[in-house]
Amino acid sequence: AIAALPSVAEESRFTQGLLWRVTKPGITPGYVFGTVHVAGGRLADLPALVNRAFERSNSLTLEFIADQYGRERFLEAAMFLDGQTLEEKLGRGDFERVLEHLKPLGLKPEFVNRLKPWGVLLNLRSAGAARESLAPSVDALLYERARARRLPLHQMEDIEEQVFVFDDFPIDSQVALLRHSLAHYGELPAMSEATLKAYLARNLAALWRIQEGFVVRVTPRSPSTTPVSS
Repeated sequence: AIAALPSVAEESRFTQGLLWRVTKPGITPGYVFGTVHVAGGRLADLPALVNRAFERSNSLTLEFIADQYGRERFLEAAMFLDGQTLEEKLGRGDFERVLEHLKPLGLKPEFVNRLKPWGVLLNLRSAGAARESLAPSVDALLYERARARRLPLHQMEDIEEQVFVFDDFPIDSQVALLRHSLAHYGELPAMSEATLKAYLARNLAALWRIQEGFVVRVTPRSPSTTPVSS
């Protein structure tokens, strides 16, 4: 839903709310509920409207269902298997910073050194979450509730599509993104907290402003150019 907002200034109708009812004549209504990819106890209690929509539903479709094979395949894809190392790609200084930030996860340096840059990026997010809570995400909560009701489960992407999203990035781009995240690492906790608060308030406009503001702050300005006539 956030991605669907081209600009808060251009579209003011959809600035509040996370639950969407999809209807078509002659077809049972469906629901789309926007979730956030973080864990935390503050997300454990779903709104009453969401609970009622869930109880009316006869199936659940998630972005991705991580079964045992999927987790193993994702881990395999996130690692260098040809002798390359993360330290070679980043240099000693940035590699040491990665090790420091990943300490909450208890990962051994030898393991971290085999991770591709995109694998480190995902773990950096997990390391931040580890400081907050071990509570499940909203997606995980819905998944467990659907299993308890024996509802049919579907996913929008399979494991290879998930891997492709990250692994198709050129290695130079992965390194640049990781260095960028390390340089702005101190800003991420505050941004995550503001994002979570906006989500809990169902404030799509605030979510958009937070993301937009962060991009503006950390994106380097392009050098100015002056036409030269020959």
